[in-house]
Amino acid sequence: MQLAEESHQQLLQQFKGKVLPPNHPLTRHIRRVVERILEANNLGILKPSGEQPRVLSSADVWSATGTDDLPPDVGGNLKEWHLFVVDDKSMINAMTSFGNIIVFTGILPVAKDENGLAAVLGHEIGHAVARHVPERYSSAKIFIFLAMMLDLLGIPFSGFVARVLYDLPNSRTQEFEADKIGLRLSARACYDPQAVPQMFDRLGQLEQAMNGRHIDFLTTHPTSEKRSQIPRWHKPPPPPPPAVVHDHPRSLPDSPPKPPTQPAALPDPSSGILALLVTVASSSSVAAHPLYPLDSHVHAYYESSQPEHLPCNMPRPPSPSIPEKEFVYGALKESLRLDGRAMLEMRPPMLTFGPELGWVECSLGKTRVLAQVDGKMVKPLPERPLEGIITIHSELSSMASNEFEPGRPSDQEVTITRMLDKVLRRSDAVDKESLCVLAGQRVWHIRLTIHVLSDAGNMLDCACLAGIVALKHFRRPEVEVQGDEVTIHHPSERAPVPLALHHAPFCFTFAFFPDTTTPPLLDPSHLEETLSAGLLSVALNAQRELCVVQKAGGVPLASADVLAIMDVAVQKARELDKIVESALKVDWAGRNVEVR
Repeated sequence: MQLAEESHQQLLQQFKGKVLPPNHPLTRHIRRVVERILEANNLGILKPSGEQPRVLSSADVWSATGTDDLPPDVGGNLKEWHLFVVDDKSMINAMTSFGNIIVFTGILPVAKDENGLAAVLGHEIGHAVARHVPERYSSAKIFIFLAMMLDLLGIPFSGFVARVLYDLPNSRTQEFEADKIGLRLSARACYDPQAVPQMFDRLGQLEQAMNGRHIDFLTTHPTSEKRSQIPRWHKPPPPPPPAVVHDHPRSLPDSPPKPPTQPAALPDPSSGILALLVTVASSSSVAAHPLYPLDSHVHAYYESSQPEHLPCNMPRPPSPSIPEKEFVYGALKESLRLDGRAMLEMRPPMLTFGPELGWVECSLGKTRVLAQVDGKMVKPLPERPLEGIITIHSELSSMASNEFEPGRPSDQEVTITRMLDKVLRRSDAVDKESLCVLAGQRVWHIRLTIHVLSDAGNMLDCACLAGIVALKHFRRPEVEVQGDEVTIHHPSERAPVPLALHHAPFCFTFAFFPDTTTPPLLDPSHLEETLSAGLLSVALNAQRELCVVQKAGGVPLASADVLAIMDVAVQKARELDKIVESALKVDWAGRNVEVR
């Protein structure tokens, strides 16, 4: 713990003035990749900027499935990591140090895309998982003792011989071990394994361009040429025929037994991924290399190419043609919509609950959003020792729409995330003080994850509805406090406890059009959103309490129009509240476990 704190302070001092802020596009991009790897492998959580890393007991982490599903290759402790993104294009490196993950911006052009970056980060986190630094410290003590004994016997033992016979071979061995672990970590996070050999090809080209060839046994890292000989993973087989879709996740039949297959061959220990420690002599040499664009944004760091077998580069849908626009505008002017709805009519919401509490799929027409809530017991924020922590994450992948690109958060994704944060977190929908277990020591960290499965328009309202229903559906385990001792009871022992909600805000989006004679419409489809001249989103609850109003650009609105919209939103909020409560009661009645 003391080493982690000292390392944290040393890094802050060493890279003072170069660490990118948390809201920088590069920091947000890298942070998302790190969180995805850590979460997929149950390796801990990434702390907000400014907090020191520490170690959590595995008993402090709870989800609806419990902690028994932690992978065996992860130790009994779960870390809280801290991320530093250092703006230094001359350093092609990434590393881990006592719970700190340091990424230099110089590695991004070589990583090329999100899959390449995951390969690098998986390797570096693999060093921490394998505890290579403590291992090196322990083995060094034994080697130093043997060297001293040889000196006492009169046998000279130079530092160069020690480095060649011990330090360098052990360093290369640890790199190979981190290769295997990193490959598994990134693969578990659903990143492309093909990115690993492609990454080494680029590193090998860069090594030859800058340093030429070097002697392998005199280096701490094996050459990229060896690593590029990693067995090329075969392209995935064609997808199986579509299975029968069931309305309720718990009604899915057991899958038929699969025939025994041979286990996949592991990568050879003589190949793997390398964290290249190269310091470029001058910025001019960087600018001359084709892998080094000098723009400061993510788009400039990464090239747009993706592995051709991934469904990432689907063509964007064409823009509406002029006749199509004229037809839609003419129909809307007469208060007619293509799907037959009235102008102020919502698509009927459909709620599907999963086998775990806090798992909800919401559908508005063909717009589908999956919301999932889990909880972890963590140390509270220093400035709020009596309040729990609530975080909201959203994911818009190319599976939802070919307008979304992997690894590049769109403006729509940023807008949805900010709006959800305002509606569900800043409006104090959840009582944060009720999440406090032990003042200043233990609080619940509630994490809401939003996955957009299909975008057919009005994702914001659907995501907000899924989020608030998931929070209502979620139950945390019963906690008993005796002095400084905290006991977490399994749901089989005591019924889990619902979150304390102050209110249930719902979001309603209205679309406006250039022709002022066209009335506004509620719950726009994707085509209606595209042709609209502006959107107005209103978040309120059934008690007429206004939470958020958002309107970015578009045509100006008269105060009378806004008041009329508010009246419609209040009526819809009351109807939606009844639908949600009815659906929750039906689901709880059908469960075999006690639900409070």
